[in-house]
Amino acid sequence: MHTPIKIASAQAAIVAARGAATLRSLSEKVASLEDENLRLRQHIAQRQHEDAVREIAHEMEAKGLNPSMTFEDKVAHIARYDDLGTVRHAVGMAAGNEIRFAKVADAPGNAAFDSLTALCLGAEF
Repeated sequence: MHTPIKIASAQAAIVAARGAATLRSLSEKVASLEDENLRLRQHIAQRQHEDAVREIAHEMEAKGLNPSMTFEDKVAHIARYDDLGTVRHAVGMAAGNEIRFAKVADAPGNAAFDSLTALCLGAEF
């Protein structure tokens, strides 16, 4: 059997004071960590947004879209949008500045001329 431990009221007051101070300290630490967590989440979201903006600008460059704008101008313009999904979709749907009527390739069996020359001379394939 355990014998109950008797604590003097002065000792109980000391333990209670230490407990309250520890709880206050831990509460402050938790609040500080929550603030840091929020700052880090915001920083990560900002970096992800910047990366997505640059990726879209690279796609625009590859397609030759808005050739009068520099890459950095495109980045600055795209960065103004919060929701990049629509911008990404629009760039994905946009045709590049290249206009292609047909693809010219060598046709087998016509060694005298390349395909383009043969086509220009009216040869049949």
